[in-house]
Amino acid sequence: MRRNTFTTSLAAAFLAVNAALSGFLLWDMGPRVRLAALLWAAACAACVRWRSLAGYLTAALGAGLIFFGYQSYSAHAQVLHFLVSCLALALLAQPASNVSWGPLRVWTAAFAAVMLCGVLTLPLGELARAFIDFGPKDWARLVFYSTADSSFYAFAAMDRLAVYTLFAWALSRLEDAGPQTALLRGVAAGIPAALVFGLAEFFLAKGRAFAMSDRLTSLFLNPGWFAEYVCVGFPFLLLLGRKWGRFVLYGLLALALAAMVLTMARAAWLVSGLLAVALIVADTGRFDLFALHYKRMLRGALLGVAVVGVVAAGVYGFLAATKISLLNFPLATMITQRLELFLDTPRPTVFRSGLLIGQEAPLAGMGYETYAWHYHKLMAVESSALAKAIPADAEAFEATHNLYIQIFAGGGALGLGLWLLLAFRAGRLCLIRHRRRADPASLAALLALGAFHLFGFFQEMIYIPAVWLLFFGVLAYCLRLEDEEGGWLAEFTARRGRDLAALAVCLALLADLFNAGQAVTAARYGLGGYAQAGPARLQGLSAPELVEGRTVRWSCGASTWPLAGPGPWTYLVGTPHPDLAANPVGVELLAGGRIVAKAVLDASTGRHASLTIPAGAAKEGEIVGVRVSRQYFPLQSGIKDHRALGVWIGGPGL
Repeated sequence: MRRNTFTTSLAAAFLAVNAALSGFLLWDMGPRVRLAALLWAAACAACVRWRSLAGYLTAALGAGLIFFGYQSYSAHAQVLHFLVSCLALALLAQPASNVSWGPLRVWTAAFAAVMLCGVLTLPLGELARAFIDFGPKDWARLVFYSTADSSFYAFAAMDRLAVYTLFAWALSRLEDAGPQTALLRGVAAGIPAALVFGLAEFFLAKGRAFAMSDRLTSLFLNPGWFAEYVCVGFPFLLLLGRKWGRFVLYGLLALALAAMVLTMARAAWLVSGLLAVALIVADTGRFDLFALHYKRMLRGALLGVAVVGVVAAGVYGFLAATKISLLNFPLATMITQRLELFLDTPRPTVFRSGLLIGQEAPLAGMGYETYAWHYHKLMAVESSALAKAIPADAEAFEATHNLYIQIFAGGGALGLGLWLLLAFRAGRLCLIRHRRRADPASLAALLALGAFHLFGFFQEMIYIPAVWLLFFGVLAYCLRLEDEEGGWLAEFTARRGRDLAALAVCLALLADLFNAGQAVTAARYGLGGYAQAGPARLQGLSAPELVEGRTVRWSCGASTWPLAGPGPWTYLVGTPHPDLAANPVGVELLAGGRIVAKAVLDASTGRHASLTIPAGAAKEGEIVGVRVSRQYFPLQSGIKDHRALGVWIGGPGL
C-alpha cells in the first residue's frame, strides 16, 4: 500500500509540473484562453468532490480531440497537453480498483520505460543550461515549441509519452468505468461533426479557411492526419449505433468514405475501404464476430466491396460531371492523377532512412522521436550509412511515415518488440471479451486497433498528439479489460513475462548509458561531440523563410543557436504584432546566462531593430539565445499559421 501511495504521489507530482509548464504557455495566448484554462483546472479540481464530473470531462476531451489535429510543437498541442495533464491528475485522485499486473500492463510499462531511457542519449547538459539561463516559463517555450529536427523536441516527446501513459493508467484503474466509456463516446460524437464540417468547408470555403489547397482536411492541418483520426475513431460510433440505428451508421460510413476520397490520401483510401468492409461483414453477424460463418462472411465482404465501390465511383462521377475545381484544378483530374501515380511516393526512401538511423543503435535505438534530429546530423557525415545510401537532395521529413520504423529508429529492437507484444495482447483481450459478451465496445476497440496499426504502415501515428492520445484512450479500455478478464495463464508465465520485461528495460538502460549523449555514435564517426557537430544545433527556431524581403528564421519566443564567425555579431529582429503601439514587445539576446543586448519593438521602431553581441561578451561556437516579453499567435488575427511566434531573426549562425 505504501509503495502504491508513493508511486501515485510521484505520478501526481510529475503531472502537476506538466500542468504548470503548459499552463505558462497557455497564459501567453490571451485572456480568453486563460479563462478557459482556469475553468478547466477548476473543473478537474472539483472532480475530487463531485466524482461524477470526471465522466463529463473525459467526454468533453474525447469530443474535442478533433480541434487538435496539428503537430506536437504547435500552440494547439500545448493546449491539449494542459487538458490531459490536469485531467490525469484529477483521475489519480479518484477511488481506484485493484489492478492486476497482467501482460498488457507489463508490456505497456516496459515499452514506456524503454523509450524513456532514450533521454540519456540527448544533450542533457544543454537542456539544463537552458533552464538555468531562461527560467521555467521561457524554458517551456523553448522545449515544447521546438520543431522535430531539434534535440529538445525529443525531450518534449518523451514527456508527452509519459503523460499519455499515466493518463491511460489512471483512467483504467478507476472503480467507475463511466469516465473511460465517456471518453470513447465523446470520440464517437466528434467524428460526425468533423466529417460534416470538413465537407462543408471543402465545398463552400474552397480552400480559404482550413483547407490545405484542394484536399479535404476538416479541422486538421493535413489531410493524412484527418484520415488517420477518422479511421481510428470511426469504429466507436458502434457505441451509439443501437440508439441511432443501422441506417444512420451506414449513412455516416458513406459520408466518411466520401471524405476519405476527397483527402486524396492514398493510404486513407486503402484503410477506410478495408474498415468499411470489416464493419459490413460484422453487421451480417449482427456485430457478433463469433456468430459469423463462411457464407455470411463472404456475403458481407462482397457487399462491403460493393458499397465502397459505389461510394468511390459516385464521388468521382459527381466531381467529373459537375467539373468542380478548387484553385482552378478539377478535382476529378486530381483523383485520376493520384490513381495513375499510386506507387509514385518518396516513402520507400524515407522508410530506408529510418531503418538506417535505427541500425546505428539496433538494440535500444537512437532515442524516442529523434529521427529528424539524427537525419540532419548523419547526412552531414559522409562516412555514415545514411549519407551513403540516401541522395543528398532527397526531401527531408520530420518523421519516417511508418509507425514500426519510427519505433525501431527510436527504441530499437527492444522498443519494437515490446510494442508488438503490447498490440497483440490488446487485440487478444478485445477478442476474449467479444467472444464472451459480443458487446459493441470490444468490437469497436478491436477495429480501432486494427485501423491504427494498418495505417501505421503509411504514417508514424505518434507525430500528431490527437491521434496518439486516441490510441491511449483505446489502451485504457484494454487495460480495464485485462483486470476484468484475467491476466497471465499461470504464475510461472507471469514470472517469466515480468522477468522478460525487466530484462528489456535493463538492456535499454545499459545501452543508452553506454551511448550517453550519443558518445558511441560520435566515436564511430570521429566526431568531437555529437550534439555539437554538424547542423541541427538550433532550438526553438523554424526553418528559414522569406519575411519582408529577408531570409530569416522565426523564434518561438525563446530560442538558442551557436555563434558563427568572429565577433561582434549583429542580428536583425522584427515582429508583425498588430498591437505594438499599445503593447510593445521586449527582445533580449542572452550569452552565458547574461543579457548582452536588448531592444523594445513598438510602432516607432518600424517593427524591427538591430541588436549586437559585443566580441568580448561571447566567443565563436558558444550557444546564445533570444527571448521576448510576449508571443504572437497569427491564428488569433485570422492568419492561417498555427505556430506560436516570438520575433523573426536573422544574422550569423542562422
